[in-house]
Amino acid sequence: MNWIELAVSTTHEGVDLLGDALMEAGVAGFSVEDSAELAEFIEKDLPVWQDVDEELKEKVKTPHCRIVTYLADNDEGRKMLSLLEDVCRRVKALWPAVDFGTLEFSVRTREEDEWADAWKAFYKPFPVGERLLVKPEWETITEEQADGRIVFVSNPGMAFGSGDHSTTKLCMLALEKHVKGGETVLDVGCGSGILSIVAALLGAKKVLGVDIDPYAADVAARNAAQNNVEHICTFFAGNTLEENFTLPGSEQEFDIVLANIVADVIIPLAPRLAAWTKRGGMCVISGVLNTRIDEVRAALEKEGLTAFEQREENDWCALLLQKN
Repeated sequence: MNWIELAVSTTHEGVDLLGDALMEAGVAGFSVEDSAELAEFIEKDLPVWQDVDEELKEKVKTPHCRIVTYLADNDEGRKMLSLLEDVCRRVKALWPAVDFGTLEFSVRTREEDEWADAWKAFYKPFPVGERLLVKPEWETITEEQADGRIVFVSNPGMAFGSGDHSTTKLCMLALEKHVKGGETVLDVGCGSGILSIVAALLGAKKVLGVDIDPYAADVAARNAAQNNVEHICTFFAGNTLEENFTLPGSEQEFDIVLANIVADVIIPLAPRLAAWTKRGGMCVISGVLNTRIDEVRAALEKEGLTAFEQREENDWCALLLQKN
């Protein structure tokens, strides 16, 4: 299959709002190329032993910010492309005070093999918190380079997150702090399974991940096997907002419930997120812009969850709540 590569030019100020709108419109995933963040990553976060790719160096030289996503090169993909043009116009109208830049579309077709290699140059090992290191499957590091960290081996597959977005990092930091060993975990909107697998690597005894996209469940299962936690993690496809949705198996309450989604899904899902959280357990919410965190907190606290910690990075928020 061929793929439509869509790059939307924007600004550092507007990229988060634009990305949120694209996700709500149905884009399964995207990457952000922000020269300012790339420069900061190279300077502060890239391990000292990691060589900087020449193409990555070139990206930093010219100031730019753009969102890149891939659509199937078929009728559905072209319909989505047309829809996204309208989404960009609406976002600019909804937030007149925000500088979104040109919102210019750059479109080209990539063959499957070409696409598969295109983004790898920008996905390098990176540390998270005090104990975690995210390593792409195709990269090689030594034990000395890992520096005693728990290594999560990732191959995100088509249009799924690589773990370097603020929303995912915030959840990983919460898991690093609160998974002590032996917990049961539910990952709602699991994507490529990053958070599920990290929870298992940190010591959770049983993890269930659900995503609306069947392809995501397949990718997550492969990633779990790659990390040797397939006996702990189970993934399935389903729409958690459907009226008749139920979790498979006898486990219906969990020590930790994760939902790294968007505000417009978390709010209607609040009653189920609370019901799935054990009494005394924790619910971790992410994927929410700081402009909407108050309404998300209100919806969850209405269902009996109490917020006890809020984390922020690059205008994104994660909320940690307990069920009393």
